[in-house]
Amino acid sequence: EQVLLEAMRINPGFDLLYSHLADALLAQGDTAGAMQALERFIGMTLDRAARDQAVQRLAALRQAQAATPSAPADTI
Repeated sequence: EQVLLEAMRINPGFDLLYSHLADALLAQGDTAGAMQALERFIGMTLDRAARDQAVQRLAALRQAQAATPSAPADTI
């Protein structure tokens, strides 16, 4: 993840970095961060097929997130 973030600092316009960051964040369990990275990728990539695939992935993540019940609030 750190290598990808450094690469983004150097070249923020390289779209694939955001797609790879999404993969890394998902592997670490950071679904919200992965969704943000995918949104950034979708907004900047010129590759229509890759964009369509990312849109599908983002929709699946949103659907899974909506289906996951939130933890009950601590009442103590």
